[in-house]
Amino acid sequence: MKLRFEKERGEVLLAHIELDGLNADMEELENIRDHYLNEIDFSKADSHRDMDIRLQVELRDFYNQVHQHQQTLVKFYDYIGPLTQTYSDIVATYFRGEKPLDPLQFKVLDDVFTFHDDMQVSISSLDKDLQGFLQMLTDIYAFLDDDYISHYNTLLTAYSDAL
Repeated sequence: MKLRFEKERGEVLLAHIELDGLNADMEELENIRDHYLNEIDFSKADSHRDMDIRLQVELRDFYNQVHQHQQTLVKFYDYIGPLTQTYSDIVATYFRGEKPLDPLQFKVLDDVFTFHDDMQVSISSLDKDLQGFLQMLTDIYAFLDDDYISHYNTLLTAYSDAL
């Protein structure tokens, strides 16, 4: 469980880094657009006819950059889609319904503790190991909630803003 949650958190962090790059590119394109809006009067339908040919080429190149950026952002959905599915699966499995391993409802060893004399088991050693296991399990669920889920929600919010 811990390895799965850490791996998925890493994927989310990588996606967030990629999204930050896309947002930086978008800001640069917006600055270029603002420059052109200040330089050219686009209110006339035929304003391109009076425009210098170099400026027309620049605008065409700018349009192509914007179009490419939009396609890249849409393609990013192909990357974020599986992350969303994995997130939904993890939340459904470990947060909703019955958890596969729940530290508060861990009853697997109850029979061993009840009938320890018949099984030749060292109760103190078993109890110590069980408490360590349950503490680790609690820490893993805390990691899931504090790290993975919060990072995913931050990514999803940033992605929605970018769209």
